[in-house]
Amino acid sequence: MGNNSPSFFSIRENNLDNITIPESIYLDTSFIYEIYHPNSRYNNDCINFMEKAITENNTLFSVSQHVMAELEHILHNNLYEVVKGNNNINNKEDINYRKIVDQEYKRISNALYKSGICFIEPLQDQEYSDLRHAIGTLYGLGSYDSIHVTSMLVSGENSIAAVDGHFTNVPHINSYGPSWGYQNDQNSTFKEYSDEIIDDIFDEYDSLNS
Repeated sequence: MGNNSPSFFSIRENNLDNITIPESIYLDTSFIYEIYHPNSRYNNDCINFMEKAITENNTLFSVSQHVMAELEHILHNNLYEVVKGNNNINNKEDINYRKIVDQEYKRISNALYKSGICFIEPLQDQEYSDLRHAIGTLYGLGSYDSIHVTSMLVSGENSIAAVDGHFTNVPHINSYGPSWGYQNDQNSTFKEYSDEIIDDIFDEYDSLNS
């Protein structure tokens, strides 16, 4: 068994020089939205972290199609108040509003593709399903968050950048974020990826049910 203590690393500006930045990081949907929205609370923190990781560490950032589906959902729910007045939109089901969401989604997804971000597509077989269930059960994650963790683990990654602190519940991964609620990172130990992580999770889940 490996190090089972949670690892969180603050990406606030005054801490960027004190953290280990890995070779690859999976981006949660919340992190992408912070970068997309210029007036978001953590916009500068997220952008500065990505720029430092790319320019100084040559870090590869990745997303999954699950991230893209969540992003489309977020856009559908959050663009309405911005565009309804200028476009004579009556509700979120208006076909013209759907066109606006579609155009914005295409713009963002094209920008992600052009930026060099890697799109991972792990095989979702029985083992994937079992692992997702084990992760959700053991660490109290909802189905969407457990899909993110499962996707990155089976793709050979164990570092994630996210705005919320949900992923700090998973002891096998490195979580990077700007939230003030998760700043106690001085004792965090960076965890290298290992194939044993998945085996450890299954062993922990089996012990839960033994």
